[in-house]
Amino acid sequence: AAHVAKLPEELLIEAEDQYACLVEVFRAFGAGIPEALRLALKAAEASGVRNSELLEPRVVYREWFAAGREAEVAASLAQTERLRRALEAARKVGIHEDELRDTAKTLDGLVLRDSTELRLEKA
Repeated sequence: AAHVAKLPEELLIEAEDQYACLVEVFRAFGAGIPEALRLALKAAEASGVRNSELLEPRVVYREWFAAGREAEVAASLAQTERLRRALEAARKVGIHEDELRDTAKTLDGLVLRDSTELRLEKA
């Protein structure tokens, strides 16, 4: 249809690029992968996708970033309950389980550490 309307080729290429970037944003958004969403948002912005089309994915990315950051902090501080809450919050905002696998393993290790410490105190 664009060729029939005799649109300039460069406009058509730009629109196709923006569309491809927008598709990638929503693919990453639906997949729950924060880093992929960040990169897709960056590419979409660079290609000229309108800000209004990126509002929801940006808000979600900020939520994912905050939840992921809290999980990293809790893990680095080795605080079991804080990490448990952070992991639960990350799942609730839609971060894919594969992205949280290492954090969940860290939580399992902290739970084991805590139960071992409790047994040693009782011994």
